[in-house]
Amino acid sequence: MILILVPGDTPRLRYALDLVLGRVLGLRWQAVTRRGEIPAGVPWIDYAGASPEAVLAVPNAGLLAGQGCAPVDPGPRRRPDGTLELFAAPPGGGSPPAKGGPGGEASISGTRIWPFDLFSAAFYLAAEYARYTNPPIGPHGRYDQSDDAAWGLDRTPWIAHWAQELHAALALPGALPPPPPDELTVDVDFPWKYRFKPLHIQAGALARDLLRLDLREARTRLAVWAGAPDPYSTWSRLEALMPPQQIRLFFLIGRHSPHDSRFSARTPAYRRLIARLAAAGYQIGIHPSYTTPEHPGRLLAEVRQLRALIGQPLDASRQHFLRYRLPGTRRALLEAGIRQDYTPCLFASGGFPAGMCSPWPWYDLEAEAQTSLMLHPTILMDRSARQYLRLTPEQTLAHAQHLLARTRSYGGAFTLLIHNDTLSGTDDWRGWQETWETIIGQMTR
Repeated sequence: MILILVPGDTPRLRYALDLVLGRVLGLRWQAVTRRGEIPAGVPWIDYAGASPEAVLAVPNAGLLAGQGCAPVDPGPRRRPDGTLELFAAPPGGGSPPAKGGPGGEASISGTRIWPFDLFSAAFYLAAEYARYTNPPIGPHGRYDQSDDAAWGLDRTPWIAHWAQELHAALALPGALPPPPPDELTVDVDFPWKYRFKPLHIQAGALARDLLRLDLREARTRLAVWAGAPDPYSTWSRLEALMPPQQIRLFFLIGRHSPHDSRFSARTPAYRRLIARLAAAGYQIGIHPSYTTPEHPGRLLAEVRQLRALIGQPLDASRQHFLRYRLPGTRRALLEAGIRQDYTPCLFASGGFPAGMCSPWPWYDLEAEAQTSLMLHPTILMDRSARQYLRLTPEQTLAHAQHLLARTRSYGGAFTLLIHNDTLSGTDDWRGWQETWETIIGQMTR
């Protein structure tokens, strides 16, 4: 048990303490507001600035006593070793970092002084505080991730890093908690390349092949129509890599935008496919359609439709194009009975969204409350490597192995996002199949 002397009790404070001490470090902890509540001989952290007798004193920047989401400056800075610090102790508010300390902390009168408010820093990242004051931008209306890259979240899960430094500084007995399992997740945007599209769409596509003299594409299209396997039907390849029970499929079933699939819950063959894969033991999730951030009622309807199709509980989701709005999208997920959201992802690079490498609960900043919605950080997406980073298959393998090793070194879960067509060996993925199969094989532990 570790005790923390705090200036007062707030939902933000409880959330931040439990995130760092409970969820990441697996410690039992208790917050107290009076020095007299701390028994002699029990290790404790001073977060109230009240006593030189603590094992460790952490400066309090005041963020966890506040309310609302007015803009704040977290004052990012770097240590000489590159470690990120947010909400650093102001001049005169603490000693400068001591050389060689596990967290860069100094020592005064026997109490080590942490150089920054790591609890406010963890809250700021995990609650996505900056998203509430910076509106979505870009061609698909996604939140800006420039700070994430500048702060090194593409390389290091800072919340886990700070927590491990804290664990070392406290010198508590016992190991860190065992890591959660890695996860293979598949977004099913286009279940087939050629089959089951409306007749006029198929005829038009064949005509374009012939006009372009693309005879190979025309022959493949005709062969699939005659009964050959569709190249995007990669379920047997998936099952050869990992048991279905360890694979989570996210199905896109709404059709309200050109960015959505041509297949929807109204397509009989698609309904049959979803039911068959659910019966085969795959974990099923909803892939809410492109416009659901602006129309949360559509999200509710799509969850109900998919739940009826699979005839079993449905509690996982990942937004199409990784588009979401705070707090609306996540409140709609909760209303629909979703408790696991796999949307967090640094889509342009891969890495550790919100500085996390393991699931954490969503904090509704406007309601000032921790919720039951668990956020799962996606560490790498297939299209991040090819489309955004423009890596070769060989470079992608090295990048994935680096992220996998970093995730495991911090006790996290490596969650990979691919699409079912990624393993097809066709179109833009020609020559990539072995790369993804190798990555998936290394995830199994």
